[in-house]
Amino acid sequence: MLWRLEYYLEGMEEENSLNVLRQLQTELQSVKSMHDLFALEAYCTISSRLIGWIKRLELHEELAFRVGTLNLYNVSMHANWQDAFGYLRHVAESIFSLKNQSVEKQTEDVVNQVKKYIVEHLDGDTSLYNLAEQVHFSQEYLLRIFKKKEGITILSYINDLKLTAAKQMLTDSELQVKEIADRLGFASQGYFGRFFRNKTGLTPNAYREAEKRKK
Repeated sequence: MLWRLEYYLEGMEEENSLNVLRQLQTELQSVKSMHDLFALEAYCTISSRLIGWIKRLELHEELAFRVGTLNLYNVSMHANWQDAFGYLRHVAESIFSLKNQSVEKQTEDVVNQVKKYIVEHLDGDTSLYNLAEQVHFSQEYLLRIFKKKEGITILSYINDLKLTAAKQMLTDSELQVKEIADRLGFASQGYFGRFFRNKTGLTPNAYREAEKRKK
């Protein structure tokens, strides 16, 4: 069981790691002596692995007072082995919790960076390849985290922005349709017209006239 736990901890497999720790906690409750060598070896091995992850993830400051990391090698602080392995499970849960928060923060930062780039380069290259290059992520991973965070695909986000901007320029400016198409990065006026009509049911000029009549 101990080798499986080491494998799960090495791969940061949260559910499997915590399940094995629960099993150890249950199985060792019948061991009365705090000098039991198997229990002591298991405790020290797991402690070392947890300390390794705390160092690797740079979580020392966050965990120092939350779980008392100085006690990871202090078996004598526990009344019995059940308490001891319960403490290790608590440390592991805290590490996974902070790691997940860190990943979520990184995801949010990357998605916000991509959204900012799109807004500032709406007339330029907003291809998935280029966006992935900007944040140094694979295209597949960027697609996945963007959809998870925003609830829509990157292409839908870009198209929504372009449609909103097009409507605003058609309503509030005297720009020619071709100029609007250029400003929004469309390859041609015809392509922009088909895009706009597909989204609104109207041509750009018809939309402009309809908005004028409302004023």
